Amino acid sequence: MAYSSEGEALGLLDQIYWKRKKNKKSKESSQAQKRRQRAFEEKETSYIVKIANHCEELKDKYSPNKKLWFQHDRGGDSQDILREAAKSKNYYTIRIGQDRKFKGNTVTRLSKAFRLQKPRLGGLLHLPRCGNHTKSKIYVEIYSDKFSIELKKYKDKNVDFANLHIIEVRGEPGSNIHWKLATNYPVETLQDIILVIKNYTLRWKFENFHRVWKNTCQVEKTQLRQEKRIQIWCILNAMVSMRIERLKDLARKKETVLPSEEFSEEEIQAILLLRKPKHDKNNPITLKQAVYWVAELGGYRGPKSSGGPPGAVVIGRGLEYITPAAQLLKDFTLVPKTYG
Repeated sequence: MAYSSEGEALGLLDQIYWKRKKNKKSKESSQAQKRRQRAFEEKETSYIVKIANHCEELKDKYSPNKKLWFQHDRGGDSQDILREAAKSKNYYTIRIGQDRKFKGNTVTRLSKAFRLQKPRLGGLLHLPRCGNHTKSKIYVEIYSDKFSIELKKYKDKNVDFANLHIIEVRGEPGSNIHWKLATNYPVETLQDIILVIKNYTLRWKFENFHRVWKNTCQVEKTQLRQEKRIQIWCILNAMVSMRIERLKDLARKKETVLPSEEFSEEEIQAILLLRKPKHDKNNPITLKQAVYWVAELGGYRGPKSSGGPPGAVVIGRGLEYITPAAQLLKDFTLVPKTYG
């Protein structure tokens, strides 16, 4: 998924699908050893590296003057991805889930190294409302330093090192905020530290996309059985989910954008026919107003009753009304006037 630095949804860059093999039941310890002994091409992290390389090829082809910034959660805390980040010309931010070793004189673990340091920054972190959780403020302390992270394969004497900058965000006791972020971005000032943390928070937008993909588009409720057809079904629903997320973001951030930039002419006509109030004058509408009307078709009852601006669920429901109406208007214009 591609997002701008301001958090605006741009679209899908690429997707990759694979099928897992059924493993025989065995002890967890033996399974872990087998995973470590597998070759890189047999690991699932190889797909992450492949799709990142393909995205870099697309970027070099269409936007060579820009850089990508990949955001990984703890699932990306792998020596293969850390090694890729250290040598890549683009930027990476990976949330460290292990207490990794680094090359130094005495201290060899990240947790102990940060305990011996003083925080670089401190302040209140504003957490937005999410689900049943209300808005809150948490005091956090931020630590930052550059390390040579040890990268060692299982039962291998050869040791590699990745020079990465580690930023730790530590919340107050009792909070769930405790991030260790490894990045190859050149961190020099306090503004750079804030930029890395801010861009990592955009990773949560993938969770929103995944929720729309599964719940609103119901991608898992297909009755298809062939592998290629399932992939086509998933890709089409992913495109719809991404469009819903983009409409949601643009309606909240850009109030003066015209609806013609995101909706077709038939879709705008369908929105006006189905939802525009009768007493509303023939003034030009904005994209925000059009998205609000689409959301009202999906059950949105205003910011007070719904608790905020329209979300992806009601926008997705509204598009289910708009799409067939727009297709009907498009087909009606193609019918000859002498028909019948």
